[in-house]
Amino acid sequence: GISKLFSEDNSLELIEYLNLSKNDLSDSSSGSICKQLISSNLKTIDLSYNKLSTTFIKKLVNSIQNSNIQNINLSHNSFDSECGEALGNLLYYIKSLQNINLSSNPLHDEGVCLLSKSLKKTTNQFLKTIDLSDIFIGDFGAIKLSKALRKSESLERLILNNNNIGDEGGNAIFNSLHINNTLLYLGLQSNELTDDSSDSLSDM
Repeated sequence: GISKLFSEDNSLELIEYLNLSKNDLSDSSSGSICKQLISSNLKTIDLSYNKLSTTFIKKLVNSIQNSNIQNINLSHNSFDSECGEALGNLLYYIKSLQNINLSSNPLHDEGVCLLSKSLKKTTNQFLKTIDLSDIFIGDFGAIKLSKALRKSESLERLILNNNNIGDEGGNAIFNSLHINNTLLYLGLQSNELTDDSSDSLSDM
């Protein structure tokens, strides 16, 4: 179905919003979709609730590097720790990106570490929101993110709900906000913080 839908060159030329969520898309559809994204005028693409993983994200980065895309929703797919570097390239190379949703993917700490490296180095001044809810990260991943927060000059919303972040990770994030002066919203609902992080929370 995807092969037929995206068979005509320049078929997405005028479209600004593309929603392909809740289909049965896998990496085998990546060639057909990404080929048409190269010449598109997309601002928002929603690929949530599919079966996409590493092959797709690598082709996506290559196809939209010179685009003006602002919003990408990749939640509820199959992006695991091995996808961390490729997902990080989205943050690093797509200079127009403002909001990215990576929630409900099994990235784990290893994937977030790779993502954080790109977040630290990116020169994207438009990136506002990253949703990393329910991606199975704990203290180690949170500490890496905290170091990226110290470098960030644009991020306004960081959502880390439904993870396994404890006091060590929480303290690192809270302490980084003494340096970060752009973050307006921090989501830590349903993690594993205790009273041991209350001092750094109060200081922050």
